Amino acid sequence: LGEATLLIRPKIVEFDEGSQAARYFIGFGAGKAYMDVRCTFLNKQTQRPVAEGTFTAKLSMGVFGGAVKQDVMCADVAEQVVRFLKKET
Repeated sequence: LGEATLLIRPKIVEFDEGSQAARYFIGFGAGKAYMDVRCTFLNKQTQRPVAEGTFTAKLSMGVFGGAVKQDVMCADVAEQVVRFLKKET
C-alpha cells in the first residue's frame, strides 16, 4: 500500500425497484429495476479525487419477474468499477 492506493467512495444516487409484476407479465424491459452509484476515486495519501464515474445496475428479468436483489445489483456495479479501473490504468 502506497501512493498508488485508491480509496473508493460510492454513493447511491438513485434506486428504483421497478415492478416485479410488469417484469413478469409484460417483459421486454418493462418494470425494470435500476440503481445508479456514483463513485469517487481518491488518492489515499493526498485524499484528492483522481477520477469519478457513475455506474448503473439494471434488473429487467428473472424467475417470476425477478425479485430485486440488491446484492446482485451491487455485484454488477462492482464489476463495472473493476472494468473502469482497468481501462483507466
